[in-house]
Amino acid sequence: MQDPEQEPMTTNYHVVSLIDVNELLPFVKRVRQNTDEPTKEEEAKLQAELDRFFSTLKRYYHTPIHYIGDERRYGKHLERYLINKTGFIEIMVEAPLHLNAHFISKREAETFAQALKKTLFETVPASPVRSMFIDSVRVQDKKASATYQTYDKLHHKLVYKPLILTATAINIIIVFGLLKLFFQYVVEHIFKTKPLIFGPIDGYAIFAAVITSFLFTILYEHTTRLAQKLLPT
Repeated sequence: MQDPEQEPMTTNYHVVSLIDVNELLPFVKRVRQNTDEPTKEEEAKLQAELDRFFSTLKRYYHTPIHYIGDERRYGKHLERYLINKTGFIEIMVEAPLHLNAHFISKREAETFAQALKKTLFETVPASPVRSMFIDSVRVQDKKASATYQTYDKLHHKLVYKPLILTATAINIIIVFGLLKLFFQYVVEHIFKTKPLIFGPIDGYAIFAAVITSFLFTILYEHTTRLAQKLLPT
């Protein structure tokens, strides 16, 4: 019999996923037109709605659910809950709200999905998209679900990487200009030779471009490290 401590770690699991595109749930943090953060009163109201939602969920899902804390990154607010012996729940409460409940057992995931649908039916106000929203709750494999890590990667791809590339481009332009002036000074003032101008071709620019191209990787890595220190995580 194989030692349980030597058994491979399970990597296959099931996710009950829900995305509130139409902001139907009462605890969604809606996008604000200004840059002000929600007031304490607004935060307390949303938290009360979230607590009420879980109180309803616990009536239909007969397994203890424990609140284990929250996390705020990239302007997003993540709430986490532990499901006794079966899985855990992550809710990204900013619009569009994402709810993901993770389970090892597919049967347990399906049981939770049914309880979640009943909770939504009781919580979400009547609207033309209510039935479609509730029916969107389904059990997926781990690759099909949207997670907080997915948002991190997307945030880096859409926000940080363009900033880093832009900063690198600015550094390249500055280095190119300085190298061109340096070569021009060396040739014309130190060696006192004729300017490196070959018809329409600027010889200084060619030398500067060649060296700058070799420095691109160094400039990109330096800018990336600097951005990681200066930009919020």
